[in-house]
Amino acid sequence: MDESKQKLTELRLFSSRLPETARFSLVFAPIIDLFFILLIFITLGAGMVYSQGIQINPPSIDTANYEYVDKLVIALKTADDGMVQIYFNDRTVHDFNMLENQLKKIVLSSEGRHLPVIMLRVDGNVTNQNFVQVMNICRKNNLKLFVTTQKR
Repeated sequence: MDESKQKLTELRLFSSRLPETARFSLVFAPIIDLFFILLIFITLGAGMVYSQGIQINPPSIDTANYEYVDKLVIALKTADDGMVQIYFNDRTVHDFNMLENQLKKIVLSSEGRHLPVIMLRVDGNVTNQNFVQVMNICRKNNLKLFVTTQKR
């Protein structure tokens, strides 16, 4: 019996003196800290999202207003031979009729839902006629259009 009492006292010496609820909260404290650190990184990183794809040199304006939304991207770029190259979500589109057909399919597929937003990225060397032609296609399909620029 003496031996069992000695073991009990040894167990009591090595056991924690904190109540069970305190031990439980101490185990989760580092996990909660990690959660908040991840939350900080996500919120700070969300503002650094930018559109990737075709490299263009957009025209400059005095004021700039940036909005980050889910969007479809149309890019117009002037090739070395002076012809305009059309890209829709980083894929080459051969002409403006093909672009309009692709946008019509998207509008028809989003029936009853919110229509997507079009982000237009135009190289500074693209003619106004091509720029206006894309704007007209978006207007005919009731799509909102944003044009990217660089601040001077």
